[in-house]
Amino acid sequence: MYAKIPQPRDAGDRSISTQAAFDRRVLIAGARGFIARHLAHHLPAAADAERVLPGSDLDYGVRRRGGASAHPRASLLRRARGRFHRLRDQARDVAEHVLTAVGLHHSERRLVADAARYWADQSAPTWEDDSHWCGASAIDDNTFSRIGLVHASLFDRMGAMVGIGTSLGRVLEWGVGGGANAVQFAPRADSFIAVDVNPASTMEAARRVESVCETPVTEMVVDLADPESAHERIPSESLDLFVCLYVLELVPTPEYGMRLMRIALAMLRPGGLAFVQIKYDRGSLTTRAFRRNYSRNSSNMTTYSLDGFWSAVADIGLQPVAMVLVPENDLDQRYAYLLLRKEPEAVALAGQDLPTGR
Repeated sequence: MYAKIPQPRDAGDRSISTQAAFDRRVLIAGARGFIARHLAHHLPAAADAERVLPGSDLDYGVRRRGGASAHPRASLLRRARGRFHRLRDQARDVAEHVLTAVGLHHSERRLVADAARYWADQSAPTWEDDSHWCGASAIDDNTFSRIGLVHASLFDRMGAMVGIGTSLGRVLEWGVGGGANAVQFAPRADSFIAVDVNPASTMEAARRVESVCETPVTEMVVDLADPESAHERIPSESLDLFVCLYVLELVPTPEYGMRLMRIALAMLRPGGLAFVQIKYDRGSLTTRAFRRNYSRNSSNMTTYSLDGFWSAVADIGLQPVAMVLVPENDLDQRYAYLLLRKEPEAVALAGQDLPTGR
């Protein structure tokens, strides 16, 4: 069933041919040349910024007189330094994508372990932002509210195609984070299941829901290495709606994302809906799935081609009803939202044993 999702050669595969190895060396050498040429044009001014600003007399003088506006040259150098850092990050991204393209990706086992460590580390300075907790540095009250309101509105527009009502029945959100979506969907649900890999997030989401409605909330923490274990606690065909937003670009691999779609299929009743979002691949090198260095590339770890994901979910029995593309929003770029429906003929597929990562 995963035929629609390409599976690159494992880096440990020793059967690679001499010609393929040569091609890889040529590609890597070409990438290094591209990166060097890309930076060389912009490097001098940016390098000056690196040398002059940090801790220099000029930097001290600017701060003493009240900021960048007090010294035009300092403002110029600060902008150059910012440009240098952006170019450096772009160069790293190109290098990572090239390494993945030539087969030097990390194994799913390693990426799963890296992801588990990443989401367990609440002391990381960006953890609350990445988990979309209200009050984090990038997620203020307005942003938090807007995330949920935009998604609820989008769901209603897409759901009008299948005649959804105001009551949503039994709802599960996979990757509930700080509850931005939960506070919009839970008030319309008979019951709400908050699923995440970190218990702090399920607790925070439940607290947020309890502050806006009386819908009963069940918290469920899943093992990132064994997401299928969630199905052991939730009966088959018991959900009316499966919500999964800002999650599928964070999963370790495209194949892992399809495991989550199979879990949704098994849990949904016939005719039940899944509201999911992916980050899409435009076919260029820099929009492909990273498959490397999870902690650095988490927000772009997994991407799908639009037709590939559409066909992959349809093949397992989740029929796409609608797709909406959001090329850019406040948080990132290249989002696609899909409303999927479990067709009656998919019941037999859902009854099959789920694949496991054990």
